Amino acid sequence: MAEKRKDRNTAIYAALAANVGVFIVKSIAALISQSSSMLSEAIHSLSDTTNEIILLIGKNQAKKTREGRFEFGAFRIRYLASYSVALLLFFVGGLFSFLQAVQKIRGITAGEVEIESHVALLLSAFVLICCVVMEGLSFRKSVQQARLEIKERNFEGSLWKYWKYTKSSELAVVMAEDILAICGLVFAFFGLGLTLVTGNSLFDALGGAAVGLVLVVGAIVLAKKVGGLLVGESLSADERAAIIEQIESTTKVSQLINMQTSALSEDHILVCIKIEVEDDAHTDNALVTNEIESKIREAL
Repeated sequence: MAEKRKDRNTAIYAALAANVGVFIVKSIAALISQSSSMLSEAIHSLSDTTNEIILLIGKNQAKKTREGRFEFGAFRIRYLASYSVALLLFFVGGLFSFLQAVQKIRGITAGEVEIESHVALLLSAFVLICCVVMEGLSFRKSVQQARLEIKERNFEGSLWKYWKYTKSSELAVVMAEDILAICGLVFAFFGLGLTLVTGNSLFDALGGAAVGLVLVVGAIVLAKKVGGLLVGESLSADERAAIIEQIESTTKVSQLINMQTSALSEDHILVCIKIEVEDDAHTDNALVTNEIESKIREAL
C-alpha cells in the first residue's frame, strides 16, 4: 500500500554540504597541529561525507529498480544503502579513529611523539568550535524534517521515539550522524582543552580514542535500527491493532484468520491477510478486498 509523496532529500544535502566543509577544515587543522583528536574528527567527517553520497546513490537506484526480477528492490536497496552506511561508520569512522588514537597513546608513553605547539592546539580548538556550529545547523535541518514527518503522520511521542519508529532509513541515518558528530566534537574539544591546560598530549590522544568509541557504539545502534528494516520489520502494535479493527469491522468478513505485515519504506507497507468471508451468494470477494484496503489506508 502506498501514498504518493515527494521524496525529501533536504536533510541529506544539508548534511553532505556540512560534512564536506567540515572535513576540509578539520584535515587542514590536523596537518598543522598533528592533533590526534582532530585527525579522528577528520576521519569521521570523511566517513560521513561518503555516507551521504551512498544514501543518495541508494535513493537514485531505488527509483530505477521498479520492475523485473526484484519487484521489491526499489525499497530494500534504500535500506541496504543505509546499512552500508552503518558499517562504514563503524569500521572507517569509529574503529580506524580509535586504533590511530591508541597508536598515538603508545607513542606518547614511549616518548616517541613530540608535543604539539600551543598555537596549533588553539587553532584546532577554534576549528572544533566552528565545526560544532556547522554540525548543529545540519542537525537542525534533520530535526525540522523529522518534525514535519511527525506532523504529517499525526505521530504522538518524542523525537527519540520517532527515530525508533520511523521507517525512513535515510532520515534516521542523518539524525544519528549529526548527533554522533556533535558528541565526538565535544570529546575532541575536551581532549584538546586538557592538553592546552596541562601540556600533556596524552589527553588529546584520549580524546581521539573517545571519539572513536562514540562512533563505534553509535554505529552498532544504527546498524540494529536499519538492520531491522532491511530484514522486514513489522508494523507497530498500535498500527497492527488499527488494521485488525478495520478488517473485522468490514462488511461480509466473518473473521480474521491470520495477518502478517512488513514495512517496505516510510510510505509503503505490505499487508498479507487470510480472512473468512460470509458464505453468501451475494458476496463479492473483490469488493470485500477493496473495502478492506480502503479502510486500512484511511486508518493509517
